Amino acid sequence: MIIAQEKRKTNIAEYLLYMWQVEDLIRANQFDLDRVERSFIAQFRQPEPVLAKMRQWYADLIIMMKQEGLSERGHLQFLRNTLDDLERLHLRLLASEAQDDYQKTFARALPALGELLAKSPEPKPGPVELCFNALYGRMLMRLEGRQISEATLEATARFADLLALLAARFLAEERGELDD
Repeated sequence: MIIAQEKRKTNIAEYLLYMWQVEDLIRANQFDLDRVERSFIAQFRQPEPVLAKMRQWYADLIIMMKQEGLSERGHLQFLRNTLDDLERLHLRLLASEAQDDYQKTFARALPALGELLAKSPEPKPGPVELCFNALYGRMLMRLEGRQISEATLEATARFADLLALLAARFLAEERGELDD
């Protein structure tokens, strides 16, 4: 909860990736709040009122995930909505004459995105979701201690650059400071 709140304020891309981890943490703990508390919440050194808010936050996420049928995979609707907002912003930035640096960053990522899109199952995700999927996959591979090819590292570095710029534009838009 604490990390998610901070990431939501400062970097929407990191927030989404973190929340995807939280969803997987909940699944790994079989939607059992006591297990989540022992494996995760207990690691935080916070006053009891903060820990109680954290427990409630995780309990609410567990309820939402169950209600939305996300026991195996998928993302909470409010996270999907945020991802959709990022996809729409991405399209606006591509169409904007004032966003040349964003367009160049996207162009550098485009060849790797095309390769990844060709390998993606139906329905095909948008480019922003594709970048998130690739970065999340790389993170999981690292956590599992799996070897990551140089090509994957290069591609995901380009995706990370694109998402970092998109996240900065998203924050600027939220503040009313985005030049279209």
